Amino acid sequence: MLAALPGLGSILLLMALIFYVFAVMATKLFGDDNPNLFGTLGDSLFTLFTVMTLEGWTNDVARPVMEKHPQGWLFFVIFIIVTTFMVLNLFIGVVVNAMQAEAMKAEAGEREAEREMIHEEAAPILKEVKHLQKEVAELRAELAGRTAKTGV
Repeated sequence: MLAALPGLGSILLLMALIFYVFAVMATKLFGDDNPNLFGTLGDSLFTLFTVMTLEGWTNDVARPVMEKHPQGWLFFVIFIIVTTFMVLNLFIGVVVNAMQAEAMKAEAGEREAEREMIHEEAAPILKEVKHLQKEVAELRAELAGRTAKTGV
């Protein structure tokens, strides 16, 4: 999870920027008619956070706004699509990507340990094979020397 923190920080900045832009728009569009929801930038940010969570946003936020702004639903639908579905999926993607990278590192470490173990097991066998090759070469030389003396 710690490996995901840099990516999550970037997404938090992106989310803050999106919230700020939509809050400024909501304050300008709906602030005069609904000052309790969108009167100030802080009110707009809090209201939009409530909308993002999808908890009662239709009755508490959208309906009062749509009484004076019938096309206001479009603003909220776009905001929900951008924040709830796109940005929150980025959070999930960053966390999954970080976890997958950590799993790959662990798997690579296991493969390296396995290679070292195989090398350690094979080293005595390789040494024995080299010794046998040397003995075979000596026996061939000895046999070649005997056949040269006997003339066969």
